[in-house]
Amino acid sequence: MTDESRITSLLLLVAVLGFIAKYFLNVFLALHLTAETYGDFNVAIKFLLILVGLSLFGTNIGAQRFLALYLRTNLKPKAQSYLAWNIKIVAIMSVIALGFVATSHLIFYLVPAFKIKYIEDYHLAVYMLWIAPFATFGSFLSYHLLSTNQIFMSIMLLKVFSYMVQLLFFILILLLLGPMFNHAMIVLGVFISFLALASFALYFMNKDLLLMLWEGCKNIRTTKVIKTEWFYPSLRMISSNIIFLISGVIDLMIVEAVCPDEAQVGYYAAVLTISGLIWLLATDLYLGLKPNVSALLVSVEAKKKLQVMLNKTNSVVILACAIPTLIILCFASQLLSYFVQCIQALNMRYLSW
Repeated sequence: MTDESRITSLLLLVAVLGFIAKYFLNVFLALHLTAETYGDFNVAIKFLLILVGLSLFGTNIGAQRFLALYLRTNLKPKAQSYLAWNIKIVAIMSVIALGFVATSHLIFYLVPAFKIKYIEDYHLAVYMLWIAPFATFGSFLSYHLLSTNQIFMSIMLLKVFSYMVQLLFFILILLLLGPMFNHAMIVLGVFISFLALASFALYFMNKDLLLMLWEGCKNIRTTKVIKTEWFYPSLRMISSNIIFLISGVIDLMIVEAVCPDEAQVGYYAAVLTISGLIWLLATDLYLGLKPNVSALLVSVEAKKKLQVMLNKTNSVVILACAIPTLIILCFASQLLSYFVQCIQALNMRYLSW
C-alpha cells in the first residue's frame, strides 16, 4: 500500500469514528430533547459555525497554504510573522463578533420592557453565539496543528473528540441532575467541548510552534493587518468559506421558516445527520493532502507528484462514498425511523407529565 493510500485509509477510519461519535450524540439528544429543541440545537450550531468562520477570517484555510509552506521550507521568521498576523486578525474579528453578540443580546433584554417577547422564549442560537470566541480559539489551534502535518491528531480533535466530550458531558448531567437539558446546559456542553479542543490542541503542539505562537502574541501590536501579503488572500478565502457555511444552514432555515410545525426541523436535522456521512467522507479524506499542496506547486515535477497523490486519494474517496450511499439508499426508512421513534417517545413522555 502506498503512503497516500495508507494515509487516506487511516483518514477514512477517523472519518467513520467521527460520524459514529456525532451519530450517537444526535441520538442521545433526540432521546432527551423535544423535536423543536433538537431542531433549534442544529440551527444554533450552524449559526455558531458561521460566526466562527467569520472570526477565523480564512486563517483556518490560509494556515494550510502559508504556514505549512513556511515550516516545510524552514522559513521560521516568516512563519512567526504569519502567526503574529493570524493571532491579531483573529483577535480583532473575535472582539467584533463578541461586540455584535453583546449588542444583540442587550436589545433582546430590552424587548421585554416593551412587552413584546421574553428572553427565555428566544431561539437557542441567541445563547449559543456567546461562546463564539472560545470556539474560534479551539478551531484556530486545531487547524494550525493540522498545518504542522499532525494530520490525524488534528482531525481526531476536530471530528471525533469534540462530539465525544459533548456526549460525555450530557450523559454526566443526566446521571447527576436528571433530564435538565435546558438552553444553559446545552450551551455549557458545547462550550466545554471547544475548551477541551483548545486544551488538547495546545498539548499536542510541538515546542517550536508553541514558541512561535508565543512570540506572535508578543508581536501583535507591531503587526500590520491590511498591508501584508496575507490579508487579501485570506479575504478571498473567508468569502468562499462563508458562502459554504451559509449554504449549509440555509436549508434548515427554510424548513424552520415555512413549516408551521417546528418539530419538522428536528426530523429534517435527523435526515442531515444520517446523510452527513457521505459529505464527511468526501471532505475529510482530502485533509491529508492539504498541508502538502502549497509545497508541491513550486515546480512541474512537484505538480506531477501532487497529481498522482490526488488521483490515488480520489480512488479511495469514490469507493468510500459509494458504500454508505448504497446503505443509506437501502435502509433509509429504518435509519430515519429510529430518530423519529426517539423524538416521538420523548414527546409522549412530556405529554404524560
